[in-house]
Amino acid sequence: MSLYKYIFNPSDSISFLSVLRSPLTGFSDDMIFTLLEGYDSNRSLMSYLEEFSDTSPVAARAYNLFTKCLKLKGTLNSYELIKRLCDETNYGEILLSLQGGEQKYRNLEKLFSLVMDFERKNIYNPGELPMYLELMEANGGMNEEAFIDTEDSDSVKIMTIHASKGLEFDAVIIPDMDRKIDWIVRRDKPLFFYDEEKGIIWAGIKDEENPDYQEFYDRQILKENNASKRIFYVAATRAKRYLAFVGENQESPDKDEPSLNTFMIQMKWALKDRIVDTMEHTDGKSFISSPPLPAYPPDFATEAIKELKRKGYDGEIIKSYEGAPAGSISISMYQKYLTCPRLYYFQYLARLESDHRELQEEDLLIDKKTDALLRGNVVHEILSHLNSVSDRDMNEKIEKLIKEKVSKHKEDYISEDEIRKYIVNYLDIEKNLRKDRKGKYLKSFYEFRFSVPLHGNILLNGIADRVDLYENNGQIEVFIIEYKTDTVRNINDIKEKIDFYRKQLYSYMYALEKMTFREGFKTEVKKSYIYILQKGLYEEIEKHDREIEELREELIKSSRLLLGREDFNGYKCNVSGLCPMCYYKTLCDRLGCISVTDTVVGN
Repeated sequence: MSLYKYIFNPSDSISFLSVLRSPLTGFSDDMIFTLLEGYDSNRSLMSYLEEFSDTSPVAARAYNLFTKCLKLKGTLNSYELIKRLCDETNYGEILLSLQGGEQKYRNLEKLFSLVMDFERKNIYNPGELPMYLELMEANGGMNEEAFIDTEDSDSVKIMTIHASKGLEFDAVIIPDMDRKIDWIVRRDKPLFFYDEEKGIIWAGIKDEENPDYQEFYDRQILKENNASKRIFYVAATRAKRYLAFVGENQESPDKDEPSLNTFMIQMKWALKDRIVDTMEHTDGKSFISSPPLPAYPPDFATEAIKELKRKGYDGEIIKSYEGAPAGSISISMYQKYLTCPRLYYFQYLARLESDHRELQEEDLLIDKKTDALLRGNVVHEILSHLNSVSDRDMNEKIEKLIKEKVSKHKEDYISEDEIRKYIVNYLDIEKNLRKDRKGKYLKSFYEFRFSVPLHGNILLNGIADRVDLYENNGQIEVFIIEYKTDTVRNINDIKEKIDFYRKQLYSYMYALEKMTFREGFKTEVKKSYIYILQKGLYEEIEKHDREIEELREELIKSSRLLLGREDFNGYKCNVSGLCPMCYYKTLCDRLGCISVTDTVVGN
């Protein structure tokens, strides 16, 4: 992994030296001392290794290895890169030649499995693999050593029935013989079935009201039980000499399927009216050394509580426990909550969907045909494609994107001229800000998703419109850009919008500062901007550590309400000019919320 880290971060001296001291290159301590003699931090370690390679074959081999591996960056995914590095260095063979080599090689195979899982998630880039593995280890997602065992080893093996296929053991113990096999099918009983002959079959209010449904459902249960018989057969035939069944004794049914829904019942039914001389029964009570607990009558608890109350315990016998809140929150949730806690409760916690789209604050400002949310989505989609467009064909690509996106929403009154205005304003802003970007452009992340710890078991989630990375004097600088398509009429509107979205940018700064590494480099948030695309204006949001910390404390303080851990009465109604157009106003009034005219409406 040190070689992998170095490929994505050539300034990582620790990873560089770790590779040299590993079996991959065989550098001794004396060779490391010779390499770093007269070390100057302004020079790269690779330049020292190149000089050393003129007089040392070991150093020459190491230099060639680093040079070859550095060229692999950006050409392979994480799994392919790990495998390629092992092939280039013969790492597997090296591990097997060491003391305890078998264990080390198994650990390497386990690493391959973890990297494959990382790649399958398809949400990370290869440079984030080291951070991913560190988080897995920190949160207990990895054991220290890979499991080494064979079919013939003298040890107890715990495995699933499916994993035991093809294996045989002297003794096999099958637990949970009394566990119902069809419990998932019964728990997740569907409301509908599809039959090729009868079409969609509905359960009805009662099963007996639709015999077709019950017949089809019984067939599903029978199918599940038949499959379980084959699984039971696999488990039982793994034993060579001794086979033990552990479970509650259950009697054989008088009828066949679908009542054969446990391994115990299936075995009893198969052995019905048969005598097996080699089979013995052992009462589980014989394994209990201590005397059994006394049997209490079913109403013991109820009577005990009554007795406590007679003695004067009128309060709660067991006090309720309120654990620390846990879950994910976002700045958009918090801002919606600040707008109106009662609206937040109806919409996000109770999930009372209205028949219309969500009310937008800017919809009250002017009368217009274009849906603000839809317009914003179209503009964001177009802007997310501009990062791959060269200056030469920029105009052509923009026109193509505008026509393509607008044509999908002909009935929504979105015009090409309206969308084009926003894109032109975006290009003007970018041109004005280009002079502020120092250093070498590395990469842009569009709709950058993050999830970082906020406090305890609370995570802060979010999506930033764009994050730019620049390399400047050995430092990776981060620029955060947020696009806003809100309608603004004057300077006061603009100021209100900037103040409203300021906390959103603060939350992004907090998150990106928490994410120490990105693309294998240490990062620092340099600047953050809000683009007011309707007017072609922008505002730089300065980083203030005190205000960011205050926002963090606000989010923690409000987390119980945001996660729905408080009583309904804690979600008060914010009376404002938006109330008459709120889709939950009728419900709010019925619950006794203060209306716009400051009168209390009766229940």
